Amino acid sequence: MPAGIRGLTTGQRAALLLSECQRGMLDPEVAVNPALAGQACERGIVDKIAALATACRASGVPVIHNTYVPPAGFVGYVVNNAINARVLRDGRLQPGSVYVEIPSALAPQEGDIRIERSAGLSLFHETALDTYLSRFEIETVILVGVSTNIALFGAALEAVNRGYQVVLAEDCSAGATKETHRFQVEEQFPLLAAVVDSTAIVRELRNNRISIAH
Repeated sequence: MPAGIRGLTTGQRAALLLSECQRGMLDPEVAVNPALAGQACERGIVDKIAALATACRASGVPVIHNTYVPPAGFVGYVVNNAINARVLRDGRLQPGSVYVEIPSALAPQEGDIRIERSAGLSLFHETALDTYLSRFEIETVILVGVSTNIALFGAALEAVNRGYQVVLAEDCSAGATKETHRFQVEEQFPLLAAVVDSTAIVRELRNNRISIAH
């Protein structure tokens, strides 16, 4: 086992954070962003995330689902960037719609935490995520899902600002394009996080080096 997985090698308490793992982002049949869903499908991230989540649960590592669900009718929805403008124009990401459903392969299990984010571009914005992490005395967050160019990178930045260690499971994530993903994981993420394969994380779990949250 390589010694360089910063944040997982000295028994830190960890949590697995699933970013925007919902059908509107991952399922090509109903995707609001077909390019992103295509990359997620091509990289096979759903099955890999499911396997990692199973290993985390077995080791007592909390699994936290963070989906993006704009307010009903987009009431109070702030459009101050191109992404929000596209979401509003498309109009399909709404509470109760198929687009905010979590794929069956990633369905929350007993003990998982589900958080719906209605604003902002990353997991921490106006959510209870930090409260849950503090409650579990989490020191390290493991990021998976989409997208490496926006939500995941934003989550990594915000996590670092809050004092957490960050690990990106690279094979469990996708970006808008191959080129965007490659740039992020090779040039940007290493400044903030340990970028590793999920199999390395699972090995750490099996070696019981990660503290179990209580």
